Parts: sequence; C-alpha cells; structure tokens
Amino acid sequence: QPILFSISDAENVLRDTEPSDFLLYKDHESGKIILSVRLASYIRHYRITELNSLYYLEGQPYAYLDSIVLYHRKHKLNGVKLNKQ
Repeated sequence: QPILFSISDAENVLRDTEPSDFLLYKDHESGKIILSVRLASYIRHYRITELNSLYYLEGQPYAYLDSIVLYHRKHKLNGVKLNKQ
C-alpha cells in the first residue's frame, strides 16, 4: 500500500535528492496514487490509475504497484531509471 502524502510534500522531500529518486504514495487531497520522480531540473508527477485489479502508468498495465517500481528500475521512464525511494 502506498503511504499518504501530498504532491507538495513529495516536492519538498525530493527537492534536494538525486535525479531518478522517487516517491510512490497516495495523495491525501485527491485520493489518487502518485509516482513522483526527481529529474535533472524538476520533479515529475505521474498519476497511477487502478482499473479491474490492474495499475496503469501512462497507459501501461501492471499487476501490482511494486511491479511499476521494479520494471522502471530496469527500464527508463521518460529518460530515467528509478533509483531509490
């Protein structure tokens, strides 16, 4: 289960981290699952949707939330591989 956080909390935490560091959390304001990733000059937020027991990130289905992280540690997500949470 993702932790409860907000997008502004995630930006504060990731502001001083290395590119490719990330947080996976449930936004307590919207109730959406968010993957926030530190890129070179900004933080990108991806909304993950759940439908029919699958999780979707940018249209790609995943069986579990953890599988999103595991996959993108090996394969780039818009130019970066996820590093540490």
